[in-house]
Amino acid sequence: MNEIIEWVNNLLVMIEPNEGVYNLNNFNKCVAVKNSKEIYNQVGSSCKMNIIECEDSSIFIDSNVEVLKITGCINSHIFVAAVNKICTIEKCENVTLCVAANQLRIGNCVDSTVHCYTTDLPPIVYGDTRNLRMAPHNASYQFLT
Repeated sequence: MNEIIEWVNNLLVMIEPNEGVYNLNNFNKCVAVKNSKEIYNQVGSSCKMNIIECEDSSIFIDSNVEVLKITGCINSHIFVAAVNKICTIEKCENVTLCVAANQLRIGNCVDSTVHCYTTDLPPIVYGDTRNLRMAPHNASYQFLT
Protein backbone atom coordinates (compact mmCIF):
# COMPACT_ATOMS: atom_id res chain seq x y z
CA MET A 1 0.00 0.00 0.00
CA ASN A 2 2.87 2.40 0.83
CA GLU A 3 4.37 1.85 -2.63
CA ILE A 4 1.13 2.97 -4.26
CA ILE A 5 0.97 6.10 -2.07
CA GLU A 6 4.56 6.98 -2.93
CA TRP A 7 3.88 6.41 -6.63
CA VAL A 8 0.81 8.71 -6.56
CA ASN A 9 2.72 11.38 -4.61
CA ASN A 10 5.53 11.32 -7.16
CA LEU A 11 3.00 11.84 -9.95
CA LEU A 12 1.47 14.82 -8.17
CA VAL A 13 4.73 16.61 -7.35
CA MET A 14 5.15 19.65 -9.55
CA ILE A 15 8.48 19.48 -11.32
CA GLU A 16 10.07 22.80 -12.22
CA PRO A 17 13.05 22.96 -14.54
CA ASN A 18 16.30 24.00 -12.90
CA GLU A 19 17.89 25.15 -16.14
CA GLY A 20 18.06 28.89 -16.55
CA VAL A 21 16.75 29.60 -13.03
CA TYR A 22 18.53 32.17 -10.87
CA ASN A 23 17.51 31.91 -7.20
CA LEU A 24 17.92 34.49 -4.46
CA ASN A 25 16.91 32.69 -1.26
CA ASN A 26 16.67 33.66 2.40
CA PHE A 27 18.43 37.02 2.34
CA ASN A 28 18.20 38.60 5.79
CA LYS A 29 19.13 42.23 6.50
CA CYS A 30 21.31 42.62 3.44
CA VAL A 31 21.65 44.55 0.22
CA ALA A 32 22.06 42.61 -3.01
CA VAL A 33 22.93 44.15 -6.37
CA LYS A 34 22.92 41.82 -9.37
CA ASN A 35 23.86 42.90 -12.88
CA SER A 36 23.30 41.21 -16.23
CA LYS A 37 26.84 39.84 -16.53
CA GLU A 38 26.61 38.09 -13.17
CA ILE A 39 23.14 36.66 -13.85
CA TYR A 40 23.62 35.54 -17.45
CA ASN A 41 27.09 34.06 -16.84
CA GLN A 42 25.48 31.68 -14.38
CA VAL A 43 22.25 30.74 -16.17
CA GLY A 44 22.79 31.36 -19.86
CA SER A 45 20.82 33.37 -22.40
CA SER A 46 17.35 33.32 -20.80
CA CYS A 47 16.77 33.78 -17.11
CA LYS A 48 13.92 32.87 -14.82
CA MET A 49 14.43 34.49 -11.42
CA ASN A 50 13.02 33.47 -8.04
CA ILE A 51 13.30 35.72 -4.99
CA ILE A 52 12.23 33.62 -2.02
CA GLU A 53 11.77 34.40 1.70
CA CYS A 54 13.95 37.49 1.95
CA GLU A 55 13.54 39.63 5.06
CA ASP A 56 14.56 43.24 5.81
CA SER A 57 16.58 43.38 2.58
CA SER A 58 17.05 45.54 -0.48
CA ILE A 59 17.47 43.74 -3.79
CA PHE A 60 18.43 45.53 -7.03
CA ILE A 61 18.42 43.67 -10.35
CA ASP A 62 19.66 45.97 -13.11
CA SER A 63 18.95 43.49 -15.89
CA ASN A 64 15.96 42.12 -17.69
CA VAL A 65 14.74 38.62 -16.84
CA GLU A 66 12.27 36.36 -18.63
CA VAL A 67 10.06 35.51 -15.63
CA LEU A 68 10.16 36.78 -12.04
CA LYS A 69 8.55 35.13 -9.02
CA ILE A 70 8.73 36.77 -5.59
CA THR A 71 7.48 34.62 -2.73
CA GLY A 72 7.32 35.01 1.06
CA CYS A 73 9.33 38.22 1.41
CA ILE A 74 8.90 40.52 4.42
CA ASN A 75 9.92 44.19 4.90
CA SER A 76 11.97 44.30 1.70
CA HIS A 77 12.57 46.64 -1.23
CA ILE A 78 12.92 45.00 -4.64
CA PHE A 79 13.84 46.73 -7.91
CA VAL A 80 13.95 44.85 -11.19
CA ALA A 81 14.75 46.67 -14.43
CA ALA A 82 12.40 44.66 -16.65
CA VAL A 83 10.54 41.37 -16.88
CA ASN A 84 9.95 40.13 -20.42
CA LYS A 85 6.93 37.97 -19.62
CA ILE A 86 5.22 37.72 -16.24
CA CYS A 87 6.06 38.97 -12.76
CA THR A 88 4.35 37.28 -9.81
CA ILE A 89 4.50 38.51 -6.23
CA GLU A 90 2.77 36.34 -3.64
CA LYS A 91 2.60 35.75 0.11
CA CYS A 92 4.59 38.91 0.85
CA GLU A 93 4.23 41.49 3.61
CA ASN A 94 5.36 45.12 3.63
CA VAL A 95 7.27 44.81 0.35
CA THR A 96 8.00 47.64 -2.07
CA LEU A 97 8.42 46.45 -5.65
CA CYS A 98 9.44 48.55 -8.65
CA VAL A 99 9.15 46.66 -11.94
CA ALA A 100 8.31 46.98 -15.62
CA ALA A 101 6.67 43.81 -16.92
CA ASN A 102 4.35 42.58 -19.64
CA GLN A 103 2.02 41.08 -17.01
CA LEU A 104 1.88 41.52 -13.24
CA ARG A 105 0.17 39.16 -10.78
CA ILE A 106 -0.24 40.03 -7.09
CA GLY A 107 -1.61 37.44 -4.68
CA ASN A 108 -2.02 37.18 -0.92
CA CYS A 109 0.13 40.24 -0.21
CA VAL A 110 -0.36 42.54 2.79
CA ASP A 111 0.72 46.17 3.31
CA SER A 112 2.73 46.32 0.08
CA THR A 113 3.47 48.97 -2.54
CA VAL A 114 3.94 48.13 -6.21
CA HIS A 115 5.40 50.68 -8.63
CA CYS A 116 4.67 49.06 -11.97
CA TYR A 117 4.56 49.62 -15.68
CA THR A 118 2.67 47.08 -17.76
CA THR A 119 2.22 47.46 -21.49
CA ASP A 120 -1.35 46.41 -22.31
CA LEU A 121 -2.76 44.32 -19.48
CA PRO A 122 -3.80 45.60 -16.06
CA PRO A 123 -2.34 43.88 -12.97
CA ILE A 124 -4.14 40.78 -11.71
CA VAL A 125 -4.85 40.95 -7.98
CA TYR A 126 -6.12 37.77 -6.33
CA GLY A 127 -6.42 35.98 -3.00
CA ASP A 128 -6.30 37.69 0.38
CA THR A 129 -4.49 40.84 -0.76
CA ARG A 130 -4.99 43.72 1.68
CA ASN A 131 -3.75 47.32 1.92
CA LEU A 132 -2.09 47.21 -1.50
CA ARG A 133 -0.84 50.51 -2.86
CA MET A 134 -0.40 50.73 -6.62
CA ALA A 135 1.86 53.46 -7.98
CA PRO A 136 3.27 54.44 -11.36
CA HIS A 137 6.66 53.14 -12.43
CA ASN A 138 9.22 55.53 -10.95
CA ALA A 139 12.59 54.34 -12.25
CA SER A 140 14.86 55.96 -14.75
CA TYR A 141 18.23 54.50 -15.66
CA GLN A 142 20.63 54.54 -18.54
CA PHE A 143 21.58 51.37 -20.39
CA LEU A 144 25.23 51.05 -21.32
CA THR A 145 26.05 48.78 -24.21
